[in-house]
Amino acid sequence: MRRCYLKHYSKSLFFLATLSTAMLISGCTGSTNATDTSQDELSNSSNRKTADNTSEVLSVEALEEFLEKNHESGLLKVIAKGSFAGDKHLNLEATSGKSGSYSITYTCKQNKPSNMSIWLKADKSDHTSQMRRLMETEGCRPGSIETVSLPISEFPQANQVLFIAEPDTKITTLIHETKLD
Repeated sequence: MRRCYLKHYSKSLFFLATLSTAMLISGCTGSTNATDTSQDELSNSSNRKTADNTSEVLSVEALEEFLEKNHESGLLKVIAKGSFAGDKHLNLEATSGKSGSYSITYTCKQNKPSNMSIWLKADKSDHTSQMRRLMETEGCRPGSIETVSLPISEFPQANQVLFIAEPDTKITTLIHETKLD
């Protein structure tokens, strides 16, 4: 009878020791991540303030200003831009070659989270078209400026960018060719 109690007691102690060790380890991991996150937030605070101001304004000019401040001059060639609500086709200007990439920088604002997607489209002379989805999201991230890109060599015939979104989704975008040279 005594052996049964001792076995049961030792199993309980082992379980408690394992549980407390696991809690200590997870506590250390959590505190390390929290420290890293706060340091990251401090280092990016000036860029984040600019991003927040740009998304509040929702203007093409503010988005252009943001890109000029955060990229070297001469690397971006604007090929389309716009500010709109809901679905929209934007025609692309001709690109200067296949060595760069299409970069679509956008900010959006929604009353409630809803799906939004961005596509590259190529209309052909025979009234057919090809499309390539670049991204799809379940909702806009408040205060964010995001960029999605694709090398021009992967879809050189693209002549439009298509945004598919609910009518209450306000989008501001700047589409540019990023030169790799």
